[in-house]
Amino acid sequence: MSEQQEEEVGLKVLRYFGSHLVALCVAFRRADAANITEFRAFSGTLMRIDDTVLWLSAGHVVEQVVAMIESRSIIVDECALADAFGSSFVSERPVPISFASARKTFVYDEALGLDFGAVELHPHQVRLLTANGVRILEEENWAYQDRVTFDGYALLGLPDEFSSTVLPGDGRAEVSPTMITIRELEEPPPGFLKPHRRLVARILDPISLNSVVGMSGGPVIGFSIGERVRYWIVALQSTWLEGSRTTFACPFPVFGPMLTEWVRSLDRQNP
Repeated sequence: MSEQQEEEVGLKVLRYFGSHLVALCVAFRRADAANITEFRAFSGTLMRIDDTVLWLSAGHVVEQVVAMIESRSIIVDECALADAFGSSFVSERPVPISFASARKTFVYDEALGLDFGAVELHPHQVRLLTANGVRILEEENWAYQDRVTFDGYALLGLPDEFSSTVLPGDGRAEVSPTMITIRELEEPPPGFLKPHRRLVARILDPISLNSVVGMSGGPVIGFSIGERVRYWIVALQSTWLEGSRTTFACPFPVFGPMLTEWVRSLDRQNP
């Protein structure tokens, strides 16, 4: 296979799994430089619990956006969900979201090994996202993952170094989805064992990135190879050790029940 053919195949694979990637895009200005509109894209995916659809990301990502909104030195102009990463998208127009008023939760506890966050989406937002080809994770995706033997993993997200940092005048910031093959380690490096299980893996192959910063909250895909290749979304990327190229991710079976309880508590508040 030629280099061009390999690139074409890689792009098709990226487009196929890109339907699981939804970015929270934030346009903001700093109070001391209000004439410059900055831009950040945060990696995430969608998950359904009962009748509620959530935008998921790392807990420290949700915490960071909340801090931006509440900061006196930052003016957040707009938040939107970008979803044009799959093979069947029909519109590149992001879906607006009122992040400040949306119901949300996050847990970021390095000592426990927990790092996940969720934002409740309105049914109209869900309709727009799914109409653009976004796929939503259902409970059946994560509830029985512990019974599956995975043969390999890949990390999907939006690295900072491939994304715009300043919003252009036409409002069309650039983001570039990336998928990286990772290999699970039998045990974490010394000192990194936590009370809650994490997916610990290592980037073994050369990659065209200096850093995976910005991919936090992106979905980790697990592959099972038998008579046919099957895949699951198994975790959310949390952090990495640059020197050893070791990544840590929060598994769905760990935080899924916690989010289920949170969603159902919302339902009890609003019967």
